[in-house]
This record gives sequence, C-alpha cells and structure tokens, in this order.
Amino acid sequence: MLLICPDFVSSEQAKEVIGALQQVTSAPLPPDVFANKLPNRTEVSGRIFRHIGMTEFDKWLTTLRQQILGEVRRLHGVSGPYYIDFTLLTEMKPGDYHALHADNVKQVQDGRWVPNHTPWREHTAMLYLNTSAVDYEGGLLRFPTIRQEIVPQVGLLVSFPCGQQYEHEVTAVQQGCRYAISIWFTRDPDHTESWS
Repeated sequence: MLLICPDFVSSEQAKEVIGALQQVTSAPLPPDVFANKLPNRTEVSGRIFRHIGMTEFDKWLTTLRQQILGEVRRLHGVSGPYYIDFTLLTEMKPGDYHALHADNVKQVQDGRWVPNHTPWREHTAMLYLNTSAVDYEGGLLRFPTIRQEIVPQVGLLVSFPCGQQYEHEVTAVQQGCRYAISIWFTRDPDHTESWS
C-alpha cells in the first residue's frame, strides 16, 4: 500500500532545513557520521545536525522521525515493536537519478528475487523538502509495477513497503536541486538506528 500525506511539514520548516543542509553539504563533513559526497549527490546521516552542533535542527528532526514512525505504523497497520533503521538527508543535483530498485530485495540475472544488503527493512518513508517543476526539474518517484508516479511537493510524505512489488526509481534531476529526507523502518531491534 502506497501512503501519501501532503503537508506533513510546512514549507517554512522545509526551507529552513534545506538552508541548514546546504550549510552542511558545502563544508567538510565529520568523519564519524555517514556521508557520501558524489559529483551529483550528497547524502548525509540525519545525525549530522547533532554532530556539528546545530541543535535546533537536531531537535526538529528527532521529533519528526517519531511522528513519521507513528504515521507509518498507523497507516500500514504495523503492530508490535517497530524501529527506525536509518535516516538520510539527500541533495540531488542535475544529472542525478536512482535506478529501478527495491529496498530489501534485488533481482538476479536468472529473474529470481533475493535479499539485498538491507533485507531487514520493511517500509520506506520519503519526505520532500521542495517541489518538482517549481524548485527543480525532474526527480519524479515512479513505481512501474503499480503504475504510479509521484511528483514531489514540499512537505509531501510518501511511504511504501520495501519489497519487490514496490520497486521504484527516481527520474533524473534536470535543473536545480532536489532535497528529501528518507527513513527506513524495521522490526529487527538489532538494526535500530543509533540516535544518541
């Protein structure tokens, strides 16, 4: 089931977070926090704000993670213990895209689906911080199997299961920068994100 919640955060909040993220991505990143700087993309752990002393944004993101966890549990009907596996902030620049993939399985050459490098993940949530066709061009979220396409809008929360039926891709960003927060969820306590 694809979950779509518009206006999960305000455009003002999103703009402030983008400003903070731009500060982070333009500076040297601390070695003890996950960061991946590529020519067309920068990805950083949600813990980055805490590690560089941006306490206001750290508190905001800490609260937001719990709100999204509650919404994912409620709308996907998850009962029992449920945990946040990882929180990722992403800046996609022109030319960047995500190839077709699922978040907990992969298709091998003979057509079989097998567990990928994160088989414990059950749901994904994407929170968009800016709007396609306004702030940037491209960067659409597509689900070919269920024939759905999401045009990112500022404040839009999208959540979906991680399995093969929800294989998805992000089309190339053609102009501008696309900003989003991704969060993955699991029932496995051993894969709970360390947030302190």
